[in-house]
Amino acid sequence: ERCVALVGSRRPSRAAAAAAGAQARALAGEGCTVVSGGARGIDTAAHGGALQGGGTVYVPASGLKVFRRRQSELEHRPEEAWCLLGQFPPQAGWQAAYALMRNRTIAAISAAVVAFEPRDTGGTWHTSLNTLRMRQPLFVVSATRRGARGRGMSKLVRLGAVALDLETMPGPGALDR
Repeated sequence: ERCVALVGSRRPSRAAAAAAGAQARALAGEGCTVVSGGARGIDTAAHGGALQGGGTVYVPASGLKVFRRRQSELEHRPEEAWCLLGQFPPQAGWQAAYALMRNRTIAAISAAVVAFEPRDTGGTWHTSLNTLRMRQPLFVVSATRRGARGRGMSKLVRLGAVALDLETMPGPGALDR
């Protein structure tokens, strides 16, 4: 199946979290597998939305034996709708270096990446830059054009990302290039 990554802020606006969940549900409903890292915020919203419409892949920044799904996601779909992609020792705890490696993996296995509310530093920024370096399509979405989120979005657009309007996000077919 085609994979599309949805990544973003651990502290998103309500509008961005709702849009990420809705986009993930729509993508999964069209047969795409939604990929994200399993962190709180946008990742959790994306996994939860995907589980309502289809399937999702978690790429944790820890070993598979220590990774735990968020309780809110457990209500949506049975076990067969999700999988874990692990690249670290099974008992390994979260490490910043693992998060950076995980971010590259998320970009590499995805046909496109949608970054919600990217700041101009941090994990979403790192995933976005890796996506552009890999010459993969990068879409950026933000509820505001001010502050660090606005700066991140503006910089990524100058580097080649496509900005999407949070209010009028297109359906999954628009992610095809």
